[in-house]
Amino acid sequence: HSTSGSNEYAQAADFNQSSGGPGNNTRTEAVILTPSVANGQTVMSAAITSGKLEDLISRKVSWYNFISPQISFGFPLSVLEQLRDVSKGGDIILRAVSIVNPAGKGRPVWHITLAYALDGKETSILLTGSQNISVKLPYVLGTGEEEGRVFAIRTDLAGTTQWIEKSTYLRNKNSVVFGIQRGGIYGIGYKEFSQNINNMREHWARQDILFALSRELFDQTGEGSLNPDRELTREEFMKALESLFGVQLYEELKGQSSWLFDWNDKMTREEMAVFIDNSMKVTNSTYLQREVEAFKDLVSISKEAAQGVISMQKAGIISGKDGNIFDPKGKVTLAQGASTLRRLAEVCMDPYGVNGW
Repeated sequence: HSTSGSNEYAQAADFNQSSGGPGNNTRTEAVILTPSVANGQTVMSAAITSGKLEDLISRKVSWYNFISPQISFGFPLSVLEQLRDVSKGGDIILRAVSIVNPAGKGRPVWHITLAYALDGKETSILLTGSQNISVKLPYVLGTGEEEGRVFAIRTDLAGTTQWIEKSTYLRNKNSVVFGIQRGGIYGIGYKEFSQNINNMREHWARQDILFALSRELFDQTGEGSLNPDRELTREEFMKALESLFGVQLYEELKGQSSWLFDWNDKMTREEMAVFIDNSMKVTNSTYLQREVEAFKDLVSISKEAAQGVISMQKAGIISGKDGNIFDPKGKVTLAQGASTLRRLAEVCMDPYGVNGW
């Protein structure tokens, strides 16, 4: 059951939401979920009434949360708008029931229901496009486990398991965060793969590279493909973005980036920022911005790329090198690209918490 009234609170009201344009104040609100126990199972349930849904949208609340120590949910504004459209004036029902993990490995498993209630009937909801509800599950890594190999997984009624690429382990929160578009049985999985990665055992980006490789975001078969210092092409990074977002982006973006003349060329750091910025806009993804110290070499950034670089820095997705130097014309290595993509997944799923805002 969800608390209301005095237990509902607002926080972090001084951010800007990219989709709303600069200068628009946005808010996040949260409701604390109180678990109940039925037949030995933990049950979380909450509702967003049609009136509350309209209120959140009219006030442009950028992120609406249901929070508990066991499982938490986040609804970006774009999802709230889609839920209003599909619910036909009904109330949104969110329910999560804990399940004993059949694998017996201590990893949490939950049966999540997402539906709308209208005229005494519940109807399941399926979100479309790239919109996702964020789910966060606490999880402490097991002995020998590496965070880059941790996934969220979904199992359907036929027993088929789907590995959710847009999921990541939050090292600063000991939890797994991921996106869902429908109800189902969700849990945590760990992916093994046979590639020899001993050459990066002590590399600073090892876990980020494991994140990318376990999700097959980059080629792993060519000679030198697992070299963390190899340079990525624009096409490689675009395909990785498409895989992570789960949508086709090439046709949408190639017209927006006419200054990128050859997709097979090595990609620069400023181009990477533009790719991500445009992808976030195309997919209507929510991200929040705060003021940061400008890169010291800001004047070296191409005019066409400046806005994308600034936006992605303020969102906490890209960062500079030592001395707060961005190095806009520097080429993007596998390590840098993997690190940025993992950060992108984190920001998309947990825009406030991952940045400590």
